[in-house]
Amino acid sequence: MGALKWLGLNRKKSIEVQDPQVVKIVYNGDFGGYRPLVYFGDETQVYIDQGFLGNHVIFTITDWVGRKMASVSPIVYRVKNKTALKQYKAYQSNFNVKNIAKINELKKKAFEKLELEDHPLVELLNKPNPTQNWDEFVYGYLVYKKFVGRCFIKGSRVENSVRTKGFQQIYLLPAQHIISESGEGSTVIANYADKRQPLNKIATDEVCVIKTFSPVAGGFDGTSIFKSARKLLQKSSDALDAETETMQNRGAKKIVFPNLTPDQLSSISMPSDSQESNANEKLRKTIKEAGNGGIALNSIPLGSLDLGLSPIDLNILASKSVDDKAWCSLFHVNSMVVLNDHESASYDTMQQGKVSSVTDGVIPELEALKNGLNSWLCPSYGEDLYIDFDYTEFPEMYEELFKVAERLMKTESVTINEIRDVIKYDAYTGENADKILVSGSKKILDDIMFDLPQVQGSNLNL
Repeated sequence: MGALKWLGLNRKKSIEVQDPQVVKIVYNGDFGGYRPLVYFGDETQVYIDQGFLGNHVIFTITDWVGRKMASVSPIVYRVKNKTALKQYKAYQSNFNVKNIAKINELKKKAFEKLELEDHPLVELLNKPNPTQNWDEFVYGYLVYKKFVGRCFIKGSRVENSVRTKGFQQIYLLPAQHIISESGEGSTVIANYADKRQPLNKIATDEVCVIKTFSPVAGGFDGTSIFKSARKLLQKSSDALDAETETMQNRGAKKIVFPNLTPDQLSSISMPSDSQESNANEKLRKTIKEAGNGGIALNSIPLGSLDLGLSPIDLNILASKSVDDKAWCSLFHVNSMVVLNDHESASYDTMQQGKVSSVTDGVIPELEALKNGLNSWLCPSYGEDLYIDFDYTEFPEMYEELFKVAERLMKTESVTINEIRDVIKYDAYTGENADKILVSGSKKILDDIMFDLPQVQGSNLNL
C-alpha cells in the first residue's frame, strides 16, 4: 500500500461527459451498447522498433528535434493581466521572429516583471524526477508523442517532500503500454492503466495526456504520425536491406557452371583444384580474346547465377534519398539542415531552412507541451503561474533578430530600449532611452513653404 500511495494511485477522479447524447454517440459507435470499453491505441511498439530504434535517418531527425527542444529552458512567470496573456499566447503559438517587438510588449503586460527563480515549480521543471532532468524529460515527451501519438505525464505527491505544493515529481509513463478505461454511465474515461499490469489503476486527475487528434472513438486517443507513413517506413526498411546487400556482395557478381542434366552431372567426376584453376583461366582468356561486345565460344554449355541485386532492389535503393526528404517533411524540418543535404545551397537558403525548421518542427511541439503543463500542472500550485519558453534563445533566431532591429530603427516608431530588448541587450539607462527619436532632417509637410515657378505667357490657376 505504501508503494501505491507513493505512486499516487490511491486517488481517483474520473473524466465525465455530462451530455448523455455525447456518451451515446461514443459508446454506440462500434462498441455495442453502453458496456465499459477500453481505448487501446495502435500497436505502436513496431513504430518505435523499426523507426526510432531501427532506422538511422528517422532517429537522426528525431534526435535533432529533441535536442533543439531541450536547448530551451522552461521559464515560470506569475500572471498579472489575463487579457494580455491571451493575446500573448496567440502570438507565441504562431511564433514569427518578425513579431518579436509585439511579443515583448505583450509579455511585459501579461506577467510580473521578473521570472520566478526560487519557486517549487521551477525546481520541479529543472529536475522532474530523481532519474531525469529536463533535457531527458522533454526528449522522451517528443518520442512518445511522435511515435505513439500520445504522451502520458504522471504527477506524484511524495510524503515528507520539501516541496509542499502541487506535484513533487512528474514521470513519463510508457505510452505504448498505457490504456484508457471507461466507466459506467457518463464516465468516458474512469482511469488509466498499464496493460502489462491492468489491475493497477491510475487516476485521471494525476495524468496529463498530450496527444495528436485521432478520428477513432471521438478523439479520445492519439494517432502516431507513422500510422499514415507506415508504408514509407516499410519501404525505408527495404531500402536499408538493399543497401546492406550491396555492401555485402562486393565480390563475384556471377557464378558460371556447366549446364548439364542431373544424369550427366552424376556421370562426371569432380575436377581437382588444378583442373578447376585451368578451366577458370581458360574461360577468362576466352572472354578477353572475344573483346568488348564480342562472342566467346565454348564447347560445354554453360549456365550462370547472378549474385547482385535485382532491378527492383536497385530501384528501392535509388529512391532512398527521396524517402529521406519525405521523413523530414513528416517532421516539418528541412533536410538541408537536419541531414546535411546542402551541396549547392546558398547561405541565405540555409539560414531560412534553419529558421523554418525551428518554427515549424520544434516550436509547435514545445507549445503543445507548454499548454498541457499550464492547464494541468500549474493549477496544482494554487497560484496564477505560467510556464513559458523564450524562443529567441535558439541560435537560428539571433541573426533574424538583428534584421528586425534594423527595420525597427528605420521605422522610427520605437524607443532605443525597445530595440535593445529585441536583440537581447540590457536596458540603456540614459535619459533618452525610452523616448522615440527621429531623424532631424524631417519636417512637417504643412510647415514647408515654397513658390511655384511662374511660366511666362500662361495663367495657371492651381
